[in-house]
Amino acid sequence: MLFRSNVDTKSDYSSKFLCAYLKSSFFIWLLINKHDNINVYEPDLFNELRVPDLNFKNDNVKKLIKKVETEIDIILSKENDFLKIKLNNNNYEDEIIKHNSIVDIHAKNIDSIIYELLDLKEETQKIIESTLNANKIYFPKTN
Repeated sequence: MLFRSNVDTKSDYSSKFLCAYLKSSFFIWLLINKHDNINVYEPDLFNELRVPDLNFKNDNVKKLIKKVETEIDIILSKENDFLKIKLNNNNYEDEIIKHNSIVDIHAKNIDSIIYELLDLKEETQKIIESTLNANKIYFPKTN
């Protein structure tokens, strides 16, 4: 089984992993292709949400999930640092662009780890990214 229908409170899924997965390019692509909609707040769509059915006893899966959680910790730290910056009219756009480019690196890393967890081939990854591009949906890019 590739996807689990729901996550119970005794699940091995961490909140950090679930947040990363729900923001991943793969998940957004899945919503577009399965539901033609990305508004997860719509009750019909929300009730259909699925998470990957991962083998948490597998050491590689554990390692990859830990990598996702580490990337989330870095993003949260960068977001916290950004909130402390004094923005004004002179630096507003430059600081936002700089911040987003830093966060994008880590978001792209998360996408790569999700692809690996799901064993998605490079061709499938390109399809995901081109679909998001074609639908004018933002996905992290590396320079």
